[in-house]
Amino acid sequence: MAVELHPNIADLIQPIPPPPPYTGALASLPRGSVLELPWSREDSAGLSLYWSTAHWQPLVNGYATFPVTGNFELAAMAQNFPTGFAARTLRCAGVSYVVVHGDEVSEVQRARAAEFEPPGARLLGRFDQDFLFSLSPWEEGVACAPEIPKEFRRP
Repeated sequence: MAVELHPNIADLIQPIPPPPPYTGALASLPRGSVLELPWSREDSAGLSLYWSTAHWQPLVNGYATFPVTGNFELAAMAQNFPTGFAARTLRCAGVSYVVVHGDEVSEVQRARAAEFEPPGARLLGRFDQDFLFSLSPWEEGVACAPEIPKEFRRP
């Protein structure tokens, strides 16, 4: 009788899916920070980080070795995108692009992404279930929302 005490390593290795179509669009855009929603995508956050190598834009909600001050508050407000207040908050924080993963958000948020462009946001395209928005830079001399720490504000 033989007993195998360790798993077959080949069973643990899964192929990495190719980058989704929105990454090609991001690669062609001017450099700017990208926020992917929903923010708390624990199962697929690593994939988003890996796929960012297809566009090389900085990620707002990528991995970090320490929590950034104000990140929790920004995440809470971002979950409501695309609403006017969420768009204003993200623009004030210096976010340039928002990707809404339609298959991972609520039906209400998916419908809003498909039909609503808040002031300062423009839908650049829909790629399968993903929506790619561009956010205009925050206006010079206009006060930002007081809830956002100044280290998140666009210089």
